[in-house]
Amino acid sequence: MIQQASQEVDYPFPLRESFVDCCGHTRDFVIDFTRSDDHRFLHAVEVAEGPGRFEFEAMSESDPYLALGHLRQTIRRELATRYLQTGAERLALSHDVLKGRVGYGGVAADGRFVSFDELVELIQTYEGFHFSIQIFDPSAL
Repeated sequence: MIQQASQEVDYPFPLRESFVDCCGHTRDFVIDFTRSDDHRFLHAVEVAEGPGRFEFEAMSESDPYLALGHLRQTIRRELATRYLQTGAERLALSHDVLKGRVGYGGVAADGRFVSFDELVELIQTYEGFHFSIQIFDPSAL
């Protein structure tokens, strides 16, 4: 019987990385394990104050570096799209889609916090249209 020696791998987390958004702004993130004892889940949090900051998650059953690659890809893809535009009168959707994260009292989208009151006002401009809501665990993608 062959016994394998357990190897404790020292991962270089937390990492700090920068990404450029659709407006050319550099956004800094801290990437770390979601749970310190489970190296399958990674979490990236924008280095910014407030509830609107960007947050992303990824997981891999086999290797945190696979999760890191997926996480970087997700960050780049999501930062490349602007969902909100601010007009002279009110907030509007740039292309009839809104993606973000549910927070207490509102949603975070495009790195900003939108209260539920602002969200209702934004949606009311689409009176008579149909919509679809999809809620999912970001680490399960």
